[in-house]
Amino acid sequence: MSPPNGSSLRYTNDMRQLGGILFILGACVIVFPVKDAVTGIAAHGPNGSADGLLPLFLMIGDVCVVALGLVSMCLAYLLLVRDYGSPTLTMLAILLEQTTFIEWITGMVNLGKSMKPVLGTPDGNYFFSTGLLTTW
Repeated sequence: MSPPNGSSLRYTNDMRQLGGILFILGACVIVFPVKDAVTGIAAHGPNGSADGLLPLFLMIGDVCVVALGLVSMCLAYLLLVRDYGSPTLTMLAILLEQTTFIEWITGMVNLGKSMKPVLGTPDGNYFFSTGLLTTW
């Protein structure tokens, strides 16, 4: 077994740093959608209305995001502690990353449904509505 050279040590250290960042971001991704998932499972659904497919898609999006966080944390553990990268977990994380748009699009639809016209505008301007202003 040959001794490690400078470039391989640098590569190993860079992978450990990226693994640490991935671990922290994976933990944040797991915690973020928990509120939406709990309200989606609740009896009345999110925002007190269980009608339509919006709560279902919101919960599906949340499950996909939590799965991405779990896979990211497993991959980060392998990179950070074990110095081993898994091509299967990396490909699974890339595929799960594509499903995170489900939650974003569902949130935009929910925002559009909550918009009401602003009082005092002649033709009911929906752009500056109460639903949009409360998100900012």
